[in-house]
Formats: sequence, C-alpha cells, structure tokens
Amino acid sequence: MNIGIGNLLLGLGCFKAVVGLAVYWDALRAVAQPGGWPIADQSVGAAALWFLVAAGLLVALGLSVRSLEQRGGMPTAAFGWFLAAVALGAVALMPANGAWLIFPIAALVVVRARGREGQDRTAAAD
Repeated sequence: MNIGIGNLLLGLGCFKAVVGLAVYWDALRAVAQPGGWPIADQSVGAAALWFLVAAGLLVALGLSVRSLEQRGGMPTAAFGWFLAAVALGAVALMPANGAWLIFPIAALVVVRARGREGQDRTAAAD
C-alpha cells in the first residue's frame, strides 16, 4: 500500500490542530473573552495562535499535495528538501516541538521522487 504524501501532511495538520486545541484550550477560551483579542503580547494565547496557524497550513498543504497525487503527479525532491529545511529551522529554534514529525514525511518525499526520476530515466532510455 502506497500512503500518499498529501494524506500524511493532512493527517499531521489535523493531529496538530487536535493537540493544539487540547493543550491550549484554556488560553483559547481567554482569547475569546472580551479584551482577549487581538493578541498583543507573547502569551500562551500567542503560542496557541501560531500552533493552530501552522496546523491550518499543514492541512492546506496536505490537501494540495493530495490533489496533485490523485491526478497522477507527485511532489518533487526539492519539495521534500524544503520541508526538511523548514523542520530543521523550527527544531533549531525550539527543539521541544512537533516539527520533528515533518522529517520522516520529507524523507519519504525525497525517496519517492528520486525513485520516480530513476524510472523516468530508464523509460526514456528504452
């Protein structure tokens, strides 16, 4: 069974949203109270906001890649390396975060893209 990269990114984004809502529930409730919005400081509410923004972006990215895969395309190796670079930046800035979960997905993108490139070269030589 070939698990799609888009589904992995989508799943990670949804997982991040669920964890963010669970971990930051009290902070999000405080933001929803009068005077809690807009978030103007470096509070837990600000962390919750960026946690959930990242979750939303992963979901959007996952849906986009899944659509590409459903049409027979696949992400390029460059896309995988970019995912790895983003994860590396996040982990370097704050080692104790979920960005570590992006590395296996990035590696899978690179491996699959290189495998497909090899197949394309072999088919072109025939």
